[in-house]
Amino acid sequence: MSERQWSKYQSAIFSEVATGQGHVVVEALAGSGKTSTIVEALKYIAAGMTALLCAFNRKIADELARRAPKGVDVKTLHSLGFAAVRAAWGNVRVDNDRVEKMLRARFPRASYADRAAVAKLVGLSKNLLLTSWDDIRDAAMGYDIQGQNWELTEIVDAALDCLTACKRRDGSIDFDDMIWLPPTLNLRVPSYDLVFVDETQDLNAAQLWLARKACKAGGRIFAVGDRHQAIYAFRGADSQAIPRMISELTAKVLPLSVTYRCPQVVVDLAQQVVPEIQAAPGCIMGEIIPAGPVTMLGNAQPGDFILSRKNAPLMGICLALLRRGVRATVQGRDVGRSLAAMIKRANAVSVADLVSWLEAYRQAEGEKLGRREAPESAVEALNDKVDTLIALTDGAVTVADVLARIESLFQDDGPARVICSTVHRAKGLEADQVWLMVDTFKRKSPANDPEGEKNIWYVAITRARRTLRMVSGNVAE
Repeated sequence: MSERQWSKYQSAIFSEVATGQGHVVVEALAGSGKTSTIVEALKYIAAGMTALLCAFNRKIADELARRAPKGVDVKTLHSLGFAAVRAAWGNVRVDNDRVEKMLRARFPRASYADRAAVAKLVGLSKNLLLTSWDDIRDAAMGYDIQGQNWELTEIVDAALDCLTACKRRDGSIDFDDMIWLPPTLNLRVPSYDLVFVDETQDLNAAQLWLARKACKAGGRIFAVGDRHQAIYAFRGADSQAIPRMISELTAKVLPLSVTYRCPQVVVDLAQQVVPEIQAAPGCIMGEIIPAGPVTMLGNAQPGDFILSRKNAPLMGICLALLRRGVRATVQGRDVGRSLAAMIKRANAVSVADLVSWLEAYRQAEGEKLGRREAPESAVEALNDKVDTLIALTDGAVTVADVLARIESLFQDDGPARVICSTVHRAKGLEADQVWLMVDTFKRKSPANDPEGEKNIWYVAITRARRTLRMVSGNVAE
């Protein structure tokens, strides 16, 4: 059906789509041609069968819709859920301030920080399909959700109250409601003979419910993903989604183990974490080269990635590149918006006042985390955010300068630039040359690293198509 030479793993998947039975989980490792394989597999669907391809986000859905065979529906799970809500509730409008409006009406005297904490917990509870007070409280503690004046019990009570209100028809829903209302109200979801689910490892409980509900009785699910790239547990993704699907669906497991992205030396390094990953026949040897910050700043070119475990180091790097006349940007526009909101919250009249406020905020929040015995990751997240903002004040004359700097640095599109990014933001992307800030990673040895840290390291190194440069040392200009 194609002149391309497909691997034995890909051919097995095509055969399974054409003549197999039962549910299937495809373990697609980094750079293994997952998208091309899915699109080709769709061509083997038997005539008369209905099929749905669930894409992770709108951008990916648009790309897949252009490439998928005619007759295959391509949707995000949010759009699938939205269709179910509209079928039940009629022509509702999308209002992503729905929860905030509810909270302002219900708690007009509460601080912005307290309402924001409740809103975050509401969104998390929707994604995780939490219903009991105890489970919601545990989520608030596990994800370190805290307010300014309210105690944890008050935040949980308010979140439960808001969740109840969100079930009522008021003519609007928000983004989280699209995937939460169908399982919560057991709404009818459009169903298909075959359901292909992309990026399964990044789905949350509500999305997994929708994917399974979209499969007709007697139909088949093809869940595609890489358990070793499960790095979004901090925002509600089910880190055990792949093993859970295998177990609950009694699914056949098919590997997709050959990477067509990474050179041999990068594959050798990745095998320390994921032994089953294989280099493509005839791939280039590639290079892994140690480097220092000076070398990186003098040689990074538009199109390169500079990857860090944390945000804070990227600020100085990006600013240093810009001062040298190199086009550069920090990946993550929503991160920029969050940082700008925090600066406005400080209400500082000078850069010195802003830095003082940030240090006081770090101390106060750190003490709260200590009293609550919060996980180490929560302390690291606090320090990274404060350090990021302090780095952005370097050389700024006014607070307005800092805000303008954020606006200019955090751009996710535009002409070719050096992309400064956290590993989480770079997932799904690739570059010929990747500069890896190795000192920002929390690594001891492949055998002793926690599973989440192994996954982050694996995602980071497998972004490189030709050259991986291991950068040690701090950037100072």
